Amino acid sequence: MPSVLGPARWQVWMPGLAEIRALSAGNYIVIDNGGGWETYYFHLAAYSVANGQAVQQGQQIGTTGSTGNSSGANIHYEQLYNGVGQTIVINGVSLAPYPGSYNQKYLTSDNGCGGGTAFWTWGSGVRVRSDAYLSSPTVTTLAGPTLVYVLCQKQGDWVNAEGYSNNWWSKLRDQRGFITNIYIDHPASQLPGVPIC
Repeated sequence: MPSVLGPARWQVWMPGLAEIRALSAGNYIVIDNGGGWETYYFHLAAYSVANGQAVQQGQQIGTTGSTGNSSGANIHYEQLYNGVGQTIVINGVSLAPYPGSYNQKYLTSDNGCGGGTAFWTWGSGVRVRSDAYLSSPTVTTLAGPTLVYVLCQKQGDWVNAEGYSNNWWSKLRDQRGFITNIYIDHPASQLPGVPIC
């Protein structure tokens, strides 16, 4: 886990309800993101939200500290889906396998909170829209198969394309819009492990 110089501020990965706790992990916050997802922020020096408060993506919830069983100020962040820890990816890179001691691996996010689940798209000329509706404006077009990061998914307009029919749409992190799940290279209509928007 990287050391932190100065008062880093924790920001929310996905919206949800904050639950404030203090145990051996020091002061920490658990965000119930819905759909089986929870995010944990450990060793906080201070809280910026109240217990039970609804929080939004990007909102500051606390400042980095060294409370509890900690050897110094550090970023200790976890994502759980249905109670199971998930591999964390920042800018398409992960620390996994996670190091056994401090200062062995480092990651720096330059995209805000980042996040999302990686999937490949298929097809060419795939339109990314501002919302999950065929009438929504096109924000960009994927020329061919593209690695995308899906933040969440929701139901929208039914789409019939390439012999498939589906009304689930994925919100893409980097393209800042939605595509029909038809063009996500996965056999499920509703993507597993991806929260509902």
